[in-house]
Amino acid sequence: MIRENIKFREIAEHIRTEFAKPHWQPGQKLDSEKKLMDRYGVSRITIRSALQRLEAEGIIAREQGKRSILLQKPVDKKKLRRGINFGLIGSEEIVDANQSDLAQISINIIRGISEWGAMLSLFPFLTERHPDALEFVKNLITRNLVDGFFISFTPDFLEVGEYLIAKEIPFVYVLQFEQLPLDILENRLNGRCAAVLAEESEPTRRLVRQLADQNIRKIILLGTEDDYFPQRTYDLFREGTQGSGVELVSVPMIGASLKKIIKAVGDYSRPDHCLLLSNAIVNEFDYAMEYLGLSCPEDTQVVLFRHFTPNWSRWEKKYPVFCCDPLLFGEEAAKLMYQLILEKEAGTPPPEQRIIRLERFLRGHSL
Repeated sequence: MIRENIKFREIAEHIRTEFAKPHWQPGQKLDSEKKLMDRYGVSRITIRSALQRLEAEGIIAREQGKRSILLQKPVDKKKLRRGINFGLIGSEEIVDANQSDLAQISINIIRGISEWGAMLSLFPFLTERHPDALEFVKNLITRNLVDGFFISFTPDFLEVGEYLIAKEIPFVYVLQFEQLPLDILENRLNGRCAAVLAEESEPTRRLVRQLADQNIRKIILLGTEDDYFPQRTYDLFREGTQGSGVELVSVPMIGASLKKIIKAVGDYSRPDHCLLLSNAIVNEFDYAMEYLGLSCPEDTQVVLFRHFTPNWSRWEKKYPVFCCDPLLFGEEAAKLMYQLILEKEAGTPPPEQRIIRLERFLRGHSL
């Protein structure tokens, strides 16, 4: 009996699929119940249950003693969705939207795509326990829920790109730092991708030169080295200080307490030092300065470093902030996606590699 209950749903779905084919038109009659019983190898009650289901959906009309008639072709469920939907995939867990780069990127992408009637769904679910985006992306595409993707950093972002290229689904990488060497894009994705990246290396070298001109001899990087971003910060400034006469000193702050951060700030405050505070340390430092009433010596240069800085208004009147602008990232990513959608609708060949680089810059208080 359970199998019969399942079977009538399968039969209804099969008949519905047949009705979607071109040779079926409204007004045509179905086979008799007896023929349908023989075709599907089930009882009369199962066939009647399947037909009743189609009747309830308004697809067929039934009359006792007569063959059922197709009233209207079924609507393709994949076409029920209105407008254009995009997904933004990232590996960040959003707790505070004011502190979240991913949240700020999404806001500015929405501003761009809303002008042409599109919508954005944000998927910041990826964590260390569930880091991979590929299976989730496959599921969204199979269910026809998303027309294209904006992809922030995920451990498998290249695998996601390969899959989307194979499926001819438009996508744009939106990445806060130079983590996509062009040779990797060429080899893994055959140069077929669009991306908005931060231009970091040259702006970092310019910042170091500015500090050297002000007689800074050491940059003290305070950062939580158990995090990828501060490690990337260290790599940037290690390269940027080479040949500059400025020494880079990294002070790991793994699990640092507020007391330890305050002590490090005090220990390294010197006229010829620049305190470079990276990502998470910025928030702790800001709290110490603002709420505990502490301050750095006036002759000590402090620079706040954020890969993005969504809440820079809190800091820019007091400190120079070396950052990227999430507003520009969102705007440029939306423009790229618009081009990709137009090209797909026009049936033009997949685009070649398109890379937009946005420079990191000093914002707020001058050096």
